[in-house]
Amino acid sequence: LNSIRDQRRVLDGEDILVNKIHGPYRCAADLWDNED
Repeated sequence: LNSIRDQRRVLDGEDILVNKIHGPYRCAADLWDNED
């Protein structure tokens, strides 16, 4: 979760749109990855 916050700080611009689109998918993938 911390890495996501850091990424949002780094993006802090047009990339935020990409973060909103890929964010949920990346979070889900990370959760599944951790469980796996």
